[in-house]
Amino acid sequence: MADTLEKQQGAHHDDVKQGTADEPMNICKRHDCRQADEPGSTWLGKHRGLGLMLHTKNKTTNMQQYNLAYLFVPKAGSSAMKSTLQNAGLTRQVWLSPTTGTSALDPLVFTMIRDPGERVVSAYSTLVSRYNGHFAGVTRLSLPNAPKNNTDAAWKKHFQQSIWKMMNSVKKNGWNNTNFHWNEHIIPQVEFMRGLNVSHIGCIGSINETLAKLNLLGTEKKVRSNQYEHNSEMPSVKFGSYDMLSLETKALIREVYDEGYALFDSLCTQNG
Repeated sequence: MADTLEKQQGAHHDDVKQGTADEPMNICKRHDCRQADEPGSTWLGKHRGLGLMLHTKNKTTNMQQYNLAYLFVPKAGSSAMKSTLQNAGLTRQVWLSPTTGTSALDPLVFTMIRDPGERVVSAYSTLVSRYNGHFAGVTRLSLPNAPKNNTDAAWKKHFQQSIWKMMNSVKKNGWNNTNFHWNEHIIPQVEFMRGLNVSHIGCIGSINETLAKLNLLGTEKKVRSNQYEHNSEMPSVKFGSYDMLSLETKALIREVYDEGYALFDSLCTQNG
């Protein structure tokens, strides 16, 4: 899987700021110098390479030390990791890019992943509450209209229909179709990593193992797990779950996220 994610690495973009003697080479600190989307790739826009860098100042040399860079993957513990890094020291939003070389000052890049099925279930409530149901741009696609009968049964039916519509739309049109800018919350997790030198991929189900490996255990803040995002029209209590989906829908999710499932199954199935 690492070979798959790194096969696009090596092409340097002229619009990406190269590091100086005291900066990592693959760090861009301005939105206008981020890595551009490659032709034929899944559209990520400003989310391509978006990360949060943890750094400290060396008391002896008075130079910045870049310790860790967290690569954002929406709906995969990003809020928890952001809070943890901010509690551990100084942080800065950055954009990571493939490099033509390495620097001793390069941070260790890490990210977290989640079961793709559980992730798209979580994305549903975000799309309804934050994006008015829109899950693709350019060619605009939206979830079914919110139920007029504001009951749990009506919303459960809406949830099931919505997941099916999203996955069927992706299967029909493809992730790399330039006529569709898919919402970042449903784009496959592997796309956020593709081409980047990600040194550690952690699993949400065993987040403490990642925190311990990165010497962050004890710095994390208590973050509500499985936070349910909703608006005033939606039920106040989370109502959708992966178990509610039909076998046909589950099979479609696995087909659409085949590469993500391969990565998740190889790294996380035994870790919870």
